[in-house]
Amino acid sequence: VALVKGLVEGLTYRAMVNAKNACGWGAFSPVSEPLTLGAAAFKPIASAAPLLEAVDSTSLRVHFSPPPVRPGAPAHESVTVCVKAGDGAWQAVDATSSTPFSADGSGTAHRADSRVALVKGLVEGLTYRAMVNAKNACGWGAFSPVSEPLTLGAAAFKPIASAAPLLEAVDSTSLRVHFSPPPVRPGAPAHESVTVCVKAGDGAWQAVDATSSTPFSADGSGTAHRADSRVALVKGL
Repeated sequence: VALVKGLVEGLTYRAMVNAKNACGWGAFSPVSEPLTLGAAAFKPIASAAPLLEAVDSTSLRVHFSPPPVRPGAPAHESVTVCVKAGDGAWQAVDATSSTPFSADGSGTAHRADSRVALVKGLVEGLTYRAMVNAKNACGWGAFSPVSEPLTLGAAAFKPIASAAPLLEAVDSTSLRVHFSPPPVRPGAPAHESVTVCVKAGDGAWQAVDATSSTPFSADGSGTAHRADSRVALVKGL
């Protein structure tokens, strides 16, 4: 580490370094990120993008991690959580009522150590995103990247995709499909069943009947597998 004194408050500085050995000086490093001296140098940096969790058809939770505290900077005091629906305007979330409001400063910010914000009074069927920023004694820091979108409603509670299944040969005309059901989304109902599909070469996909263990055209006439079965025998191949 190198201490540099006698600089000017308010100016923006960058740095680069190079090393020397018995053969001479090497090339300079890439240039550092800029740093503006003064209070701005101690404002919080941006945190990682928050994660959204559907609670029901009109509410969600925003999970966030406050950014690390800059060396020498004061501790984070609060966090502003902002949400928007579709291409609408960003709205801050009031920590007391858990409802969005226009960012006019009238709401209550969230504690920096809360790490989750409930947002109520939303609209079923709309797609929401969120971002957060932190505040300390030197002011508000930069906003985080925007979260992945979440559409409220039944679709938000459908199962996510599971990992790819594994195939095991049983004999020359049968195999087993080993699968792991995906994790249950927070607040979602338990998995009920699993459809196992197979195809030969470039042929059509066929669902596997859990009773007969044979493929059939995906017309809904077969029996799905229990979600906790984790393996499906496929015969008649």
